[in-house]
Amino acid sequence: MVSAADAQTLLDVGHFLRELLTYADVLPTDLVAMLRDYQSELRSPPPWRSDGIGDPAQYERLADLMAQSLTDGEWSDGEPLDDPARNWYVRAHTPQTFERALRLLAARGEVVKTGGRYYAGPRDEGS
Repeated sequence: MVSAADAQTLLDVGHFLRELLTYADVLPTDLVAMLRDYQSELRSPPPWRSDGIGDPAQYERLADLMAQSLTDGEWSDGEPLDDPARNWYVRAHTPQTFERALRLLAARGEVVKTGGRYYAGPRDEGS
């Protein structure tokens, strides 16, 4: 489900594109083509906001991606994983999917949950 803020943003972007395209005759042709392509993409909601909510395969895939970033050392020991400013996963998935992925990682022992927040745990020496 698209949040009210996301829906309003999509409406605003659509309006802005329509306004820009009224000047198609004076804009560069490659820009007009790009704007028209983008406008057609706006007709359907973003897939990460509406598809597979609650689908175990979706949050398992997200958990696997996050586990790989932890293994790759993208996160320091004790760094919060649920910080939207730092973590693109928070912005790219529904809150429910993201929370389920974090819970799965905590159950696997790959992250630490303290005080309702999730943090990168210490990596094994072999990682």
